[in-house]
Amino acid sequence: MSQSDYAALTARSNGFSAGTAASIQLNKVWRQASIMAAMIGQFIVDNNGTDAIDDGTITTLLNSFKQGLNKAGVTAPQFDNTTKLATTEFVQKSLGNMAGVKIITSGATLTAADAGHVVLANITSGGVIALPSFASVSAGTKFYIQCGAGTGAITVNAPSGLTFGPPNGSGTSIAIQPGVAVEFIYISASTILVSNGAGIASTNNSGYAKLPNGLILQWMRAASTGVTPNVFQTISLPITFPNAMLIAFASNSSSGQADTFATNVIENTTGSVRVSWSSTNGGNAGVRLLAIGY
Repeated sequence: MSQSDYAALTARSNGFSAGTAASIQLNKVWRQASIMAAMIGQFIVDNNGTDAIDDGTITTLLNSFKQGLNKAGVTAPQFDNTTKLATTEFVQKSLGNMAGVKIITSGATLTAADAGHVVLANITSGGVIALPSFASVSAGTKFYIQCGAGTGAITVNAPSGLTFGPPNGSGTSIAIQPGVAVEFIYISASTILVSNGAGIASTNNSGYAKLPNGLILQWMRAASTGVTPNVFQTISLPITFPNAMLIAFASNSSSGQADTFATNVIENTTGSVRVSWSSTNGGNAGVRLLAIGY
């Protein structure tokens, strides 16, 4: 029986009345019910992995159907803007949670699938991470890269045709120091925003702060017993600058002494400065140091 004939059948809306029903009509009715049942049964088998068997009750079938519905959810990509139904996983990502964690131990080229992940780079010094092309992502795509605190500094390269933009970037590559995290956000087909880096710091009297843009600030106090004029003393900084010291400052901190010490400082190595005091009273001299490097 054709679908058009079945649609025009009076019994379809009013029911079969007394008399003889044509088998072609009843076969169509039974097929309409059985094909839907078969579809639901196949859905259970495909998505829940259990048989859809009539055991005389609906309890087992209903539970299997519910479980199949939960397992059938397909999460759309994080930045999908279609009318697809949103799974709970998609909603969690949209609420700001990260999509997952990707740990890499050697240089790598990230892909669009890594967007929204925490990329933990436990790479030896000099490792390089390359970001994917704009054509493979879209404006607003974000990559969060954390340089391992116990490993060396890494370099992140922009893809061909893109440059890193303010507030924390410029050019086509950026160094991330150990313990520092940086967010890379695609703004357009030419610019990737470098922002919201989380630095690392040791906030003691002798300490340091590693900024997201690669700069490192160090500060400390040091003392000398028996000051000799214009004789430089080498003082080690709290940590060694990975690349270079840019500048160092010093001021006198010997507040307990009767006279005022004049303090001189010069850069020495990436891990130390040389300091001299001009006082000759033979007492304890002290100095406050501030050094900037990367």
